[in-house]
Amino acid sequence: MGFDIPRNLTKYAEEFLFGLSLKQFIYAGVFLLGSFFLFSYLSEKMATWIAGVSVLPILALGVLFVFFDLDAKMKAQFNLKKSLYKTSYFDHAVSSFIDVEEIKDDIVILKTGTIMGVIEVKPLDFFILSKAERERVLTAYRRWLKSIDYYVQVLSRSVSVDLETWRKSIIAKAGKQEQERATSLTDWIQKEISEQNIRDRRFYIIIPEKQELARRHWIEEIKSIFTGDYSSGRKSSEFAKASKSLRHNMINCMETLEKCSLRTKRLHTEDLLGLYSSYFTNQSTINKTVLSPITQMDANVQKKHDVEFMKFKKLHAHKFPFTTNTQ
Repeated sequence: MGFDIPRNLTKYAEEFLFGLSLKQFIYAGVFLLGSFFLFSYLSEKMATWIAGVSVLPILALGVLFVFFDLDAKMKAQFNLKKSLYKTSYFDHAVSSFIDVEEIKDDIVILKTGTIMGVIEVKPLDFFILSKAERERVLTAYRRWLKSIDYYVQVLSRSVSVDLETWRKSIIAKAGKQEQERATSLTDWIQKEISEQNIRDRRFYIIIPEKQELARRHWIEEIKSIFTGDYSSGRKSSEFAKASKSLRHNMINCMETLEKCSLRTKRLHTEDLLGLYSSYFTNQSTINKTVLSPITQMDANVQKKHDVEFMKFKKLHAHKFPFTTNTQ
């Protein structure tokens, strides 16, 4: 026996009176009483029909609040205006959103003092391996899990497939007689990928390492809450110690993963900048691969910031909301 699954389950509200929820009943009472008192007051000053017409906009507004969730829609628009939806990494407001203080020496330094290294992992098609190879990979993977004595985070993101470099390479290698066929083939492949919305998956392993922050004056602590600047609380000796421990953990992680037949690469400073900026631009280059970000911006804003990004890149990205040093 078939049945329909009810919709809008998240909008369920207990009926209070007359088929209305408590919120709807309160809105209805406020607007009806307000309209009644306004009508009574105006009817003493002017003709009754004019007073009736005058309260109609208030009643219409009440209907929107009671039956069409106007308050929720207004709240959503207000939150959208306050959000960073149309913001890029050039804007100072982003510094309150991103917890990054600095990127240097292939390390991400957070405002809390934690430092992080990022490893890009190339996936392996496990099902094309033989039974013996699968068992060897699983054994190596178990050893990696048992060897982890540090924190590990896994980042997985879906990105668009960029074949432009491959396409140009194929056409360049083709002879004069084969160029038309090569162009037709690469164009067809590009069209299929676009129409089928074929996307690639990229995997990253993030290894954090905590470092001790120096005690600062209480005035500096309060100032940091508003400015987000914790740099004065970092000890150079502690940073060197944490960096050494992080480097050891990353080498251990990469060596163990390579035994699982996985290709790994530590992201350098430029790659880390590209990874972060790709969440705020429509396209950003990481290891010469064009990625599509999760966060999309308004088209006009995007065009403006794409131009700024090219100027910005020539200046070694020193205008990020967090400081960036490139070696």
